Amino acid sequence: TYVVLYGEKAARGGEDEVGCEGLRAKTNAASAGGDGGGRRSICEEMDAGCDEQRVRVVSMLPSATEIIGRLGLGERLAAVSHECDVCEDLGRAQLAALPRVTTSALDARATELAQSEIERYVKDAMCAEGGSLYGVDRDVVESALRDEPRPHKLVLITQTLCNVCAPSRAQVTSCCASLSAQDGSSVDARIQVVSVEPRTCAEIAHSVRVIGEACGAQNCAIQRVSSEMLDSLIALRATVSALFPHSRLERRPRVAVLEWLDPPYDAGHWVPEMIAAANCESAFSCDDVRAPRKSKQISWNDVRDSDPDVIVVACCGFDAARNLRDARSIFCGERANAVRGDLAQLATLRAVRDRRVYAVDGNRYFARPAPSVANGAAILARVAYDNAPSLVAAIEALPSYPSTPQNAPPWKNIFSASPSLQEESAQARDAKLVDVEELWHTAHEAACAANERMYTDPATGLRVFTRVAHEQRGKCCGSGCRHCPFAHENVAAERRAGVIQQPAFVFHQQRAEAQNDAQSQITTVLFWSGGKDSFLALRALMRRARRSASDSTFSTPFSFNADDALSRICLLTTFDARTRVVAHQELPFERVVQQAKFLNVSLVGVPLHSGGADGSRYEQRIAAALDVIRAQCAAQDQTLTLAFGDLHLEHIIEWRKQMFAPTLKTNVRLEFPLRDVPYESLLDELEQSTVPCVISACDPALRGDAVGISEQWLHEGAAFDRALFQRLRATGADAFGENGEFHTYADVSRATSRFIALGVAEN
Repeated sequence: TYVVLYGEKAARGGEDEVGCEGLRAKTNAASAGGDGGGRRSICEEMDAGCDEQRVRVVSMLPSATEIIGRLGLGERLAAVSHECDVCEDLGRAQLAALPRVTTSALDARATELAQSEIERYVKDAMCAEGGSLYGVDRDVVESALRDEPRPHKLVLITQTLCNVCAPSRAQVTSCCASLSAQDGSSVDARIQVVSVEPRTCAEIAHSVRVIGEACGAQNCAIQRVSSEMLDSLIALRATVSALFPHSRLERRPRVAVLEWLDPPYDAGHWVPEMIAAANCESAFSCDDVRAPRKSKQISWNDVRDSDPDVIVVACCGFDAARNLRDARSIFCGERANAVRGDLAQLATLRAVRDRRVYAVDGNRYFARPAPSVANGAAILARVAYDNAPSLVAAIEALPSYPSTPQNAPPWKNIFSASPSLQEESAQARDAKLVDVEELWHTAHEAACAANERMYTDPATGLRVFTRVAHEQRGKCCGSGCRHCPFAHENVAAERRAGVIQQPAFVFHQQRAEAQNDAQSQITTVLFWSGGKDSFLALRALMRRARRSASDSTFSTPFSFNADDALSRICLLTTFDARTRVVAHQELPFERVVQQAKFLNVSLVGVPLHSGGADGSRYEQRIAAALDVIRAQCAAQDQTLTLAFGDLHLEHIIEWRKQMFAPTLKTNVRLEFPLRDVPYESLLDELEQSTVPCVISACDPALRGDAVGISEQWLHEGAAFDRALFQRLRATGADAFGENGEFHTYADVSRATSRFIALGVAEN
């Protein structure tokens, strides 16, 4: 049976699963050649040792050089390709000193050319006579053949998979035929051309054996290297699969790995298997990840139609820095219109709205058919499950997750990465978006004043229904309209977080059937960011409610219903209407919805559109949100307490008072449950809650040697715990990040229980 990453579903009679035996079956079968594929005995290994020491290797593939290094044969390299950059068995200086056997006219210009220009150059070169981008230096090969002591065998390693990636076998064979033996011996007899063509992960493992045997590696080393890669893929899939049911994610992420951007290419060959090993689904239809297929050119319409959860930019031949630059150019920069034709098309992508587009080292971890694909699969899993902190911790603990200098992540989120790249163009883009949204707001208000049913959107030219038209219809149509006056009441609950344009409930507390029809008795609206401060404020409110219930029972048996207390609280979260991201926390709004569902507390989402620089638009949105909440209450003149998680910044507290008091002066009061509570007490509360918190965003300007805050321990994804708290306090920084040093995400789903998290049950 041809099994690569999981067992045959029909044969196993169950779900697809990773199986060591199945994964190795093809590798072992492919390795069983004319000699039966059996292992050499220890005596045979020792007898062959003398001849193997005289093997010299010319590697024309970065993947082959990596494999040779993993096998411990780096010293046998006589020359390498101009692109070879990794060989574990040799130091960086030793590798750089080796002769380069291949050349490329494009190589020197690649950093200067745009991807579209590179694409045209490659196609022209492949259509020209000879059809190759590369040259083979005959003198380097001849020099390797004449080395002293004379090699018993010279192994030239090339490939037949892709003429765009390396010299073809025909070029290498032609070079060898032109050589003449000066000592009268037969050149052909001493030269062995080894050509590999791996298309799948199992075939990569097999190529390790082919290269190892040709270069004289011991069988135990071959087995170790190939098994490590396969075992790493198996361990990754097993780890993520085991933890996925506890992540509270509704489904596996749909991932698009782009091998090129202009034009876009869907990565093929072994990449679909890497996606499967990460326990993800390919965004583009793939009936069988085990069936080899080439990378294929697609259109941006295809990307839009597939609407992936996560986009990974892993362009062939480019490192993370170049992919970051190009990805920002496509998704954030001024070139977007020229590339896509319509900026709005990709701006509406789920991955763009949720800010889940990542740049990785495509050259090192994705395009190279070598054991490092296991590292690439771990990177894929890490970014695909970035919204599940428990999975993130488990993935980063795997040996296959690559370590980097200063422990910086081996990926970059193109939206949260340093804005030094194209900073001016990004600012210009944001200014344009503000202007556009201000224009349609003005156009809408003018149309409503004239009692018109529609207006023309200045950005798209499309006709848009006004609030007047919706009111005349008399009900919500369920489409998530921009000016819906009915709080999107008919939008399906599972769609609300992603489509609402007006303040609306996105989650209602779930109660027993007998209580479902009762109107809400909400008395407190807690402004909720998803971070530790707002979580601690909710915990403080619940603990106070529990104490009040205890005090009021006197001699009667004490009984406290947490859901009754939660029914009087409603969370309120503002987020960017375009990106669906909570400001400062840099959290997708969907993650806040997940928090509310776990805690079983109602949540109102307030999408904010650009415009209203004086803050008036924000105040109007909050007022509208409070009207939505009051509409659910039995008494619509209910006095509401607005609670905030502010700690000690008096200017923020005063700003809230000044902003809300004039505009919301009736039936509203403000409360700050955490005001002036000592940090040590807050940290104790956080630990008692058993809710882990992670850093969701950092201000890069507040890190560095000058302030003593290292990126090694303050970075996105780092745990906010007592150790980090003490480190920050030792530098003199605000240990709770109140000055904007960092923001957090409270992963309430990982608490020991909901009631312990809320502080109404003992740990």
